[in-house]
Amino acid sequence: MQPYIKLNPELPGITGLLANQPWTAAPLSALAQTILRDKPEVLESWFREYIAAEVSKQNETVFCEHSHRAASLALSGESDLESLRVRAAEFPGAESALQLARAVATRLSTGDAEVQVEKCKKHFNDQQIQLIVLIASSFCMFNRYVTGLGTQCSESFEDYVGVGQMLATAGYVRN
Repeated sequence: MQPYIKLNPELPGITGLLANQPWTAAPLSALAQTILRDKPEVLESWFREYIAAEVSKQNETVFCEHSHRAASLALSGESDLESLRVRAAEFPGAESALQLARAVATRLSTGDAEVQVEKCKKHFNDQQIQLIVLIASSFCMFNRYVTGLGTQCSESFEDYVGVGQMLATAGYVRN
């Protein structure tokens, strides 16, 4: 696929967009860093990345799905995607968190949001629930930014393993 606007062909997905408008790179990268890494005591970073990957999968944004699944894999210490999936399934409250995140990604009505949040309250505190919703809603924005301009990317997960390692070690903010 060719991007809908002129972008550096060496920079796939959101990386090309950030390079194309560098004044937006810092705040968008800072947002990603904040919601995916800051205050790890609130919610583990690998699970935050997993949420981002699941929302991106639902939004059919391959670049974001694979990048964040690879980061989740690297942060979790798991050796492969199946082990990561099992770990996520065993994470306390994971299913309710993922249901809430997916529901946010599909534009919840107020009543539906309340039901999903109530399910999450069995496993998560208010701060964690707020973060889950913030990750899901932010990734809807990131996903639409990437797909709305038709950025190019590889379809193969293996091409993202290095990106995941880099994100796991260096984070999102570049100096």
